[in-house]
Amino acid sequence: MWSRLDIPNYFPTSKPCLSKIFHNQHGMASSNDIRLNDPVVHESGTTLQDAYKQGQREMRLHYRALLRIFKEHVEGVKARHQMEVEFERLQAKLQMLDKVEKVFGPVKEKQRLICELGLAHDRMREVKVPNPDWCKLGEAWLDD
Repeated sequence: MWSRLDIPNYFPTSKPCLSKIFHNQHGMASSNDIRLNDPVVHESGTTLQDAYKQGQREMRLHYRALLRIFKEHVEGVKARHQMEVEFERLQAKLQMLDKVEKVFGPVKEKQRLICELGLAHDRMREVKVPNPDWCKLGEAWLDD
């Protein structure tokens, strides 16, 4: 390693030669030379800080999109569950009415419930639950 005393004309008696200051006796750049250069710039012309910030933005957008897809999936599951509960409720009423019918014979109520059951079944089929392919999105851990 070189010292300041090894460099000729280092002291302010005359202007120092920059090439002699920044290169040691073997002609290699010293650590001072590296510190004086601009920050590291990638071939695309961005600095490391810009690349880091860009990576953060892209990651944030990626996970926001995943959360949006997951939210749509959960909302679809909730809507489907509501329709299934309604369908099961009407089906239970019909089963109970079948048992009561043997004793009392309420035909009109049974006809009304059969119509409602058909409508509930149609509404339940209309509810679509989006099923994203988490493996294709690179998030297989979300697939339970």
